[in-house]
Amino acid sequence: KNTNFCVAIFDIDWFKKINDKYGHDVGDFVLKEVTNVFKGCIKEHDNVYRTGGEEFVVVLSKVNYEDALHKIETIRDKVEKNIFYFKQIDLTLTISAGFYHPDIIKVDDVNIILKLADNALYRAKQTGRNKVLPVLIQ
Repeated sequence: KNTNFCVAIFDIDWFKKINDKYGHDVGDFVLKEVTNVFKGCIKEHDNVYRTGGEEFVVVLSKVNYEDALHKIETIRDKVEKNIFYFKQIDLTLTISAGFYHPDIIKVDDVNIILKLADNALYRAKQTGRNKVLPVLIQ
């Protein structure tokens, strides 16, 4: 049976600018709406967690590498194409993601998995944002 899983860390690109320009009410609205996009894209046995600020962790279960990559790209694409309407404000935004899948490298420690995915997220943000990158094998 397929016991593969994927851990993806997402970050809303330039979220601080949204809060600074429009205020925290709009920022809170964006966080809720992005969460709804995540929830609309994942299966019932998958999970999404807000881990602080504008960062989210999505855990996909029973998924091979290709399907995991496709799902994460779908989430990124849906956020990019969504228009977030708040009162008279229409916002568009992007997200970046880094992800771990055991087909890349086998790791048993959840803290190391999160660190690897976070490093991949950092690379995605450093290399232009609005992209999904897998962990690198060192």
